[in-house]
Amino acid sequence: MSLSGWIVIDKPLDLTSSHVVGIIKKKLSRVLGQKVKIGHTGTLDPFATGILPLALGEATKLSQLFLDADKSYEFVLKWGQQTDTADITGQVIAESETVPTHEEIIKIIPRFLGEIRQTPPKFSALKVGGVRAYEYARQGIDFELKSRLITIKELVLLNHSLHDKMSCFKVTCSKGTYIRTLGEDIAHALNGLGHLSQLRRTKVGFFSDQHTIFPDITEEMVYKAVLDISSPLDDIPAVILDDYQANALKNGQSIQMQLLEVPKGIFLAYTKDKKIIALVCFEDGKLLSKRGFNF
Repeated sequence: MSLSGWIVIDKPLDLTSSHVVGIIKKKLSRVLGQKVKIGHTGTLDPFATGILPLALGEATKLSQLFLDADKSYEFVLKWGQQTDTADITGQVIAESETVPTHEEIIKIIPRFLGEIRQTPPKFSALKVGGVRAYEYARQGIDFELKSRLITIKELVLLNHSLHDKMSCFKVTCSKGTYIRTLGEDIAHALNGLGHLSQLRRTKVGFFSDQHTIFPDITEEMVYKAVLDISSPLDDIPAVILDDYQANALKNGQSIQMQLLEVPKGIFLAYTKDKKIIALVCFEDGKLLSKRGFNF
C-alpha cells in the first residue's frame, strides 16, 4: 500500500539530515514491503539537533510550504573565539577576552528584531557560480556572498554565564536565516567574538517537540508515528470547491471564480469533505492548479 503523511524526527547530534532520511526510508520500506518516497522540509547541520519533519508520498508535494515556514531554535553562543564556520565544528580564526554582561546583551537585542540584513556564512550550501559556497571555503578560495533580508520575530536571552563565557538564546525567524551568523553578529555588536557551541531546532511551522520520534526506534513504531497528511495544514490558506469545480481542477482546467480575500502565492484547494485536491494560485480571476494530488 502507498503511504502519505508526515514523520517528525528529533535529529540526533552528528547525523546528517540525509542519513536520517535513509534510516527512516529503510524502516518504512521493510514494514510496507515496498519503497517509500520521502523528502525533508529543510536540512539541519550535523552539529545541530531537533525538529526534522519528513514528508512521505503525496506529502512531498507540500514540502515547499514548510521550507517557507517560520522556524524556532535555541542556541548557545560561546564567547571569546571566532571560527571559520561560525560554530563548534570549525577552526578558531580569532580570539578575544571580551565577554559582555547580561545587561549589555539585553540592550542590543532590539537591533536584531524585525526585518534585518544578514550575510550568509561562507560555509553554507548556497551556490556561487554554480558551486556550493562551502566547497570554495574549504579550498581557501576568496569570494563574497550578498546580504539578504530576513525577519527575526523573537529573540530572547534565556541565560548568561560570565564564568563559563556562554549565553543561551531562543529565536523565531523567517526562512533563509542562518543562526550561526546571527550568533556571530550578536558577538560583533558587543565588540566581542563568538561561535555557536549548540544549536537545536524546536519548531518548524506546525511541527514541534510534541510530534517527534527518534530515528533509532523500531520499524513498527516509526510506522505508527506517521501523521495524517492534513494534520499540519489548518493554518495554511485554502479554498473549498464544489464537486464540479473539484473535477475541473483535477482535469487540469482553470476555474473562473471570485474570491473575496485572495491568499498570496500558493495555497490549497479542498473538496467539500476536506480532501486535498491541489496546490493552487489565483491569477486574473482564475484558480489554477500548480500541483495536483493523487488520492
